[in-house]
Amino acid sequence: MIDIGNGLAIDRETAEMVVVDRARLESGLARSSDPCDRAVAAMVTGCTGAARKELEGTAPSLRRNALLAEVSRLEGDPDGAVNLLEQVLDSYEPQGLRLAVVLQHLAKAEYASGRHADAVAHLNEALALRRELGAPPDQVASTELMLDIALATRRPHSDREGKATGDG
Repeated sequence: MIDIGNGLAIDRETAEMVVVDRARLESGLARSSDPCDRAVAAMVTGCTGAARKELEGTAPSLRRNALLAEVSRLEGDPDGAVNLLEQVLDSYEPQGLRLAVVLQHLAKAEYASGRHADAVAHLNEALALRRELGAPPDQVASTELMLDIALATRRPHSDREGKATGDG
């Protein structure tokens, strides 16, 4: 596990956020005055509907829109997540470590939709930014982990019509 604070960690097998200290999650993110924090707490406990409700009730922002994309990915709509994250990149033009966060979320959505080459490219870009800008070790480790997963796994790619392509 990669400890990311607030009672959360990144699972080394799935690269997904998991709860490691429910009391800490409940006393922190789940009770936060920030709806984005509460949405993260809801997402990690499997309550994507509650997370979406928290987010849709707030003003659009880079963080809110990136989290909405993550909810879409978790709900089984990685293509929708990719579209939302591409809009985040176009609308907010994030720089530095914020760009690295958006690129990693984009890569996870691309990976989930079978776009492995795009995912690897965006993970490499996110990793380079995080290393260059001195991101916290847990952020670097989470990007390295997702990159390792993307490079090691070969799943069929899907084209826009949904036909499987690639060698599996």
